[in-house]
This record gives sequence, structure tokens and C-alpha cells, in this order.
Amino acid sequence: LKPFRLKPTACEARDLPPSSLMAPAAGVSASPNIVASPGVTATDELFDLMDFYVEVVKCGSAASVVHKVYGNQGAGAGSCASANARPKPPADPLVMYVVLRKDLDWPVGALMNQVCHLCTAVTWEAKDDSEAAIYFGEVEGQMITVTLGADSEAAFSKVRDSLRAAGVPHRVWVEQPEGIAVGLATWPRRRASLQEHFKGVRRF
Repeated sequence: LKPFRLKPTACEARDLPPSSLMAPAAGVSASPNIVASPGVTATDELFDLMDFYVEVVKCGSAASVVHKVYGNQGAGAGSCASANARPKPPADPLVMYVVLRKDLDWPVGALMNQVCHLCTAVTWEAKDDSEAAIYFGEVEGQMITVTLGADSEAAFSKVRDSLRAAGVPHRVWVEQPEGIAVGLATWPRRRASLQEHFKGVRRF
């Protein structure tokens, strides 16, 4: 995140020290909310603004971002950095496995659609699952997805049957109206509990 000067709204200004309420740089034409340094283009300003809004989402408020960018200028400095500190990933992380059938010989775009269908379906179906909440919320600081390709329908069915027998929650996507099972995706689970079901299946 590159430093820039933010002119906060009245609401945000309540929480900022006077030193943080920056005035526009002389002779510089900029957007209403961002005052760029001399020599900075409008494109640079736009990307800075995009970066800023990403940081606002992470930090929870514009004030926190200003403190993060400008260091110890008033109370609350560094609070965003502390809030954003990522936890150390666990030795056995949560993983989501996706398996697609490679024997269908479909275009790449069609296969991408199947992945989107599968991941969206799992996200919805697992919305009340505690491990899914940790995974999708990036509570552990990462989202690991392993995408594999089954060389044949038999190889795909073997994985599916193994997951069913072990009671591992997953979703099989059946393309309609053809009625073809094209892939599956597991709910997020610890890697150690899933690996054995995918032996012999290579990365896509």
C-alpha cells in the first residue's frame, strides 16, 4: 500500500488526529478524495484508490488505513496492522478437493464452468458447517484448493465411492440435460482425512 493523502469524510474525521487531515498538494490536480504526489498519473491515483478500498475492507474503517499508512500520527496507529496479522497456518490445514473428468474431452471453458458450479454449490451447502466457515473465512490465513483430473469415468467413480463409504461430505455435479457426472468437490476438511481418497489421481 503506497502512501497517499486522504481527505476523510466528516464522519471519519471525528476519529482522526488533526495531523491526519491533509490538505491538497499545491499545483496537483487529483480526484476529489485522493491527492497525489507530483508526477503521479491519474491511473496511479485510480490504483491507489482501489488499494485503499481493499485496505478499508480489511481494516474495518478508513481511519485505520490512514493510521496504517502514516505510522504513529495519533491514537490508533498500527491497529490495522495488528488486526491483519495472519495466524500461523496449521500443520494439517483445511483443504477443498475438486476432481474433474478429463476423459470427456470438453473445451477448457466448459470445464471451468463445472468448477464454478461445484465450488458455488459446496459454498452454499456447507454454509452452516463449522470447518467450512473457518476455511471460507480464511480464519487460518489460507484457502487451499487441490484440483485433480480423473482419466476415466471408472477412476472418477472410484474416488466418489471412496468418499461416500467414508462419509466425507461432497458434491457431485451432474451436467443436464445430458445427465453426465462431470466432477465433484469436497467440503473443506483437514488434509490428513482426505488424502487417502485421492490416491492415484493426478493434478489437473
